[in-house]
Amino acid sequence: MSIRINVGATFDARDLKAARREIDALEKEMTGFAGSVQRAGRNMQSFGMGMFQVGSALTQSVTVPLIGASTAATKMAADFSESMSRITGLVGIAADEVKGMEDAVLALSGETAKAPQELSEALFVVTSAGLRGSEALNALEAAAKAGAAGLGATNDIARAVAGAMNAY
Repeated sequence: MSIRINVGATFDARDLKAARREIDALEKEMTGFAGSVQRAGRNMQSFGMGMFQVGSALTQSVTVPLIGASTAATKMAADFSESMSRITGLVGIAADEVKGMEDAVLALSGETAKAPQELSEALFVVTSAGLRGSEALNALEAAAKAGAAGLGATNDIARAVAGAMNAY
């Protein structure tokens, strides 16, 4: 089955000119639209390059230093832990007692602005000299405060303080 439809239309010159004007106007609008799309594309590309540059700058000025700081903090924590473990392993103080001393060392670090690693090494010196418990922590505190005051290296002062305490 097929359907046949005949449409008859007549156009005069004036109708054709009007249709041509509409087609020309539509072409002009489409050309303008294409130009707008191209400009928008260039603007988006420029914006993308700007964002890429911002991302690169942030990576260099924020991310990389944060990674470095994180790595340094991790290393410092590992060094502190190793120093405190030496007290258990080499001096022979029980691990739970050393764990309690860790908190005191960290608190003293904040109070004296001395690095926990530096204080744990001084604590090793003090405990190696035979001081234990609160006596060891008091000697460490005196050495840390003297070191913070600029009287010498905390380790050296700790050695002198422990020697003086053992002598009396």
